[in-house]
Amino acid sequence: MNYAHIHLMLNHAPIMGMGFGVLVLLWGLIRRNCEVVRTSFLLFMLAAVLAIPTFFTGEPASDVLKNLPHFSEQTSEAHEEAALIALIFVGITGIISLIAYIRLITKKECTAPLTIGILIIALITLGFFFRAGQLGGKINHQELRPGFVMPAHTEDADKD
Repeated sequence: MNYAHIHLMLNHAPIMGMGFGVLVLLWGLIRRNCEVVRTSFLLFMLAAVLAIPTFFTGEPASDVLKNLPHFSEQTSEAHEEAALIALIFVGITGIISLIAYIRLITKKECTAPLTIGILIIALITLGFFFRAGQLGGKINHQELRPGFVMPAHTEDADKD
């Protein structure tokens, strides 16, 4: 196993954590259930923690791939820049969620303005994660690159 494997194993966790967190938070707001809202805050904090090793395995993963024939340094750098922005935003989301979580436990109240604010920042963060993931996919998935042409279908391919 190398850093490319580790990075691939980790990279979906923060994205999925944010995605599920947004859905859980929406459900909590709709149901006006503070326990469900609190669960979403835990998911955002977990996504923030998981984003750290994901980000820091990116550069070593790039080093593993850089000598492959279709590797693009430009695409890799764009992914890294997008991932840094996503890391910053998930960190902010995680810290605000921690503050809201503590407030929810100590004051036993679930304030709508704070919760809606967290929802907005979580949606922005999720957008940055989607962008970073999409750019990361282009690194080793040629079908995501501009100008990709699907290979012609042949009967020989069906026999394999």
